[in-house]
Amino acid sequence: MPSSAQVPRRLSVLPFRGSAAVAEGLLTWAMLHGPGWRRLLPDVYVHRERTTR
Repeated sequence: MPSSAQVPRRLSVLPFRGSAAVAEGLLTWAMLHGPGWRRLLPDVYVHRERTTR
């Protein structure tokens, strides 16, 4: 069974700029387009567990 990907702590709390996370090597663009992240605005993402509907 595959393990869950580790979410960097600083990205799991507040929205962040995707381009900054990619530039710092925390995530890739492919990861940001996966099911673990939700796009709020252009280049602004939040971890899926931090969103409420």
